[in-house]
Amino acid sequence: MSIPNALSAPRWPVDRIDPGLVSIDYDPASDELTLYFGGKPISSTVDPISSPGNDYAAVMIGLNDDESSTEHVVGIQVMPLLVGAVQQHPDWARLAWGAMVGPGTEDELLRSAVAAFIDEVADLFARYWTPAPPWDEPVATRRRTKQGDTGVVGPG
Repeated sequence: MSIPNALSAPRWPVDRIDPGLVSIDYDPASDELTLYFGGKPISSTVDPISSPGNDYAAVMIGLNDDESSTEHVVGIQVMPLLVGAVQQHPDWARLAWGAMVGPGTEDELLRSAVAAFIDEVADLFARYWTPAPPWDEPVATRRRTKQGDTGVVGPG
């Protein structure tokens, strides 16, 4: 889900994110990696980063109690990780391992992998994040031709 009608970029944390305070979760069934900068999951919405060749990384935007946006990036989601993103970012696979092994694995190698991952996604976010289209913008519809080919046509 994207933030509807967002006109400006959500704010990335100003202070450097401490990798030792980041909560990392990896779900093998969905091949989804999530990182929360504050050390614990919080209510958020996911907003994809539309960079060339990137259909996997997204920022997580915090939500207030009334479900309005805080406009602050509170985490990162990658999906799919191992069957998708690691093809372009092999070092990211270490994050899934670290999350699956669990507590006690926060060695210096994992912390440096988390720091490098956050820096890479911050760069993608800074260069490529764009606002989501308005909710009322028409969506292209699919049709099937007589030969069985699939084509995309506009509304109407």
